[in-house]
Amino acid sequence: MKFHKSPIEGIRVVSNDPFLGIIDDFLDDKEIKGVIDLVKDELKPSLTVNKETGEYTVSKTRTSYSAELPKHAILVQKIAEKCSTYSGYDKEQLEELQVVHYEKGQKFDFHHDSNPPLNRICTILVYLNDVDNYEGLTTFPYIGYAVAPKKGRAIIWYNFKDNGEYDIRAGHVGSSVTKGEKWALNIWIKENELKNNKEIDKKFIEAEHKKYPQKKKLEVIL
Repeated sequence: MKFHKSPIEGIRVVSNDPFLGIIDDFLDDKEIKGVIDLVKDELKPSLTVNKETGEYTVSKTRTSYSAELPKHAILVQKIAEKCSTYSGYDKEQLEELQVVHYEKGQKFDFHHDSNPPLNRICTILVYLNDVDNYEGLTTFPYIGYAVAPKKGRAIIWYNFKDNGEYDIRAGHVGSSVTKGEKWALNIWIKENELKNNKEIDKKFIEAEHKKYPQKKKLEVIL
């Protein structure tokens, strides 16, 4: 069984293996304002999944604030349809969309979007504002690219290989900002047919880190 979908026209392919694509102008200014207005009074400390217990907890590795968008809002349904069009997956596979807000000094250290027990086959990350001075980058050390936040831009990648195996190369870093702020929208697409994620333990992940050396040089995409 193959899990990847063919990228459609409109996605600028940065890397084929592993896949990393960019969609500029994924959201317009009106949509972005609507998204932020829906959650700006609901933000709470962001959580991460504990690899040992599978529970969501506050962590020093992720210091931003976040909130989930109301699933049945008209704007959210419109964005879900757009995600389905670009990704090829059914909109019913989407988790609840999550807005994240980074203030000065906040960041998200190296992480993978689908550590156990999650089964997120694909991620779409949308930037909701511009960030200056090469700050707030989303860096993929195994792929060799760092993407700069640009208002309305989306980046899309797979967290698993086409055969359903966990792909450490999808690991990335959300760099901090020293001035201003950073807003983004996390869109995670689930695939229940993926291999049992419980088999992905700490030992397996360490072996994957050794298997794929990180790139010595990064290309920044502005």
